Amino acid sequence: MLKKTFTFIFLCLFCVCCFGQNLIGRKKELNPDYSKSVWDNVMETQSLNDVRKGFYFMSVAKYEDAVTAFAKAVVKNPKEANYYLFLGRALYWSGKVDSAMAEFRTAMEINPKNGDAYQLLGIGYGWKGDIRQAQKNFEKAERLMPNRPDVKMNLSSVYASQNKLELALDYIRMAVALSPKDPLLYHQLGLISEMLGRDSSAEEAFKTSIKLYPRYEDSMLALAATYEKRNDDKDALSYYKKALKIKPEDYVARLRYANLLFTSAFEKEAKEVVEKAFSISSREGKGLAFNVSYSAVQNQTAQSSFPPELSALKKVLEETDLADDIIVDAEVNYSLPHEFKEAKEKSLLEREMLRALEQSRAAAAGSQTFRRSFIINGANKEERNIQIETIINTLSEALQNSPENTQSKLNVKTENAKKTVPVEGTGGNSSQKTAYDPRNVGNDMGLWVAGKSWVRFVAETLPDIENRIFDKEQQKMEPDSFDNVLMGLAYLTLGKGNEALNYFDDALKTEPANELALLGKGTAWIVLGREDNAQNIYRQVLEINPKNKTAKKNLTFLEKRGA
Repeated sequence: MLKKTFTFIFLCLFCVCCFGQNLIGRKKELNPDYSKSVWDNVMETQSLNDVRKGFYFMSVAKYEDAVTAFAKAVVKNPKEANYYLFLGRALYWSGKVDSAMAEFRTAMEINPKNGDAYQLLGIGYGWKGDIRQAQKNFEKAERLMPNRPDVKMNLSSVYASQNKLELALDYIRMAVALSPKDPLLYHQLGLISEMLGRDSSAEEAFKTSIKLYPRYEDSMLALAATYEKRNDDKDALSYYKKALKIKPEDYVARLRYANLLFTSAFEKEAKEVVEKAFSISSREGKGLAFNVSYSAVQNQTAQSSFPPELSALKKVLEETDLADDIIVDAEVNYSLPHEFKEAKEKSLLEREMLRALEQSRAAAAGSQTFRRSFIINGANKEERNIQIETIINTLSEALQNSPENTQSKLNVKTENAKKTVPVEGTGGNSSQKTAYDPRNVGNDMGLWVAGKSWVRFVAETLPDIENRIFDKEQQKMEPDSFDNVLMGLAYLTLGKGNEALNYFDDALKTEPANELALLGKGTAWIVLGREDNAQNIYRQVLEINPKNKTAKKNLTFLEKRGA
């Protein structure tokens, strides 16, 4: 009996122990998993909030803040490849291309089949001028995302940059087929068709682009140039005029419009069009508020401070009304200095014409462009200062990080934006919409094609003007000073201030009191960073004609900025 009792007690204790161990074991099994799941959920939720904040900061051009927000998201959810892409995009828009490319590569390591990672890495290589690597990554992106129109467009741009125009045309057609309502794609289709001499196809593409986006100024300029090439001056003049109404600061459109007006016997209108190109102070409507260039060969001497133009830009932005929405359109162009061997047997005018064409072609073939459009929204003083600092630092870094022994040219333009339209939303997820800007799509590849066209549009105008000057010299006639003014404007459009000065001086030799030539000379001095000389020129204009509004506005603008 005692033995049975002992056995029973032993079995009971064994069962209790086993049950207890089971409970303990289950607790050890479940609790870590349960705790990990809660932690993951918390981190994922927080990372999503950080991503939303990052998107908001990107929408208002606060790229450094966007970098911080996306970096937090990466830390909280390091296995999400797309977060590295978001961080890389923000870094790219901050001008930190190498850092951005490192994030794109990390995204590839996490997910080797993420086509966007290859696409973005290709854009990074393109910005750095490595066409071969850009093409390689775009081709990989295409294999992973065969139905993405932006990938097709990037490949089209790469092939166009290598003058493989038929292949470029095939790819942009595929892009259009995949996204038949994107005006940017039709614009590039038109540019490449026009390069191939297929003007009817180009005309149709540009018209479709404008139909989809009625304020597409770049397509209007290209369409006008196509009409002009076909001697359809009436339609060409009409579209140049429309383009300038939308974007008054477009020097290429203004140059071609003025030249066509002049050759069509509308001399007075042509001079009015040119004079507006020399205004630096108009802030009425969408007028030009600030338009200067800065040129220097980088990496030969250390850059320890902002160029004077950036300091001036900062001051201009700080003086704008806090209630205004301001668009800042900035471009840094890197190009190798081009050596031109003159042919001694040619005349001076012929050599100068050939030099201009050769330099324009070299610039089109060998340039790299860093372009950004910033939007400064109405804000309090502190937020406005942060936005301005972000823009200035981005542009400064773009200048300082230029490839070795390249010439860097900075063009900055500002204008009043249309008031933004609030989007319904709550908390940090609310953002603002602005008018669609085809150039502000986060895809710099299309600018290779557009940039070539802009330079070519200028280069095509030079021989026409030079021939008129040359013909009058051959006939022993005094050249028309306006032709020299147009040549000066052409070189200003190419960012060549010294060459522009020479042509304005030639105009003044013929007509010393030529107000238009003097205004152009003042603008050339601004391009060269010599605002003191520009002010003296504007005072000289006012001595000749105290009622000259452009000289008066420009002088007031510069004196106020220098005060």
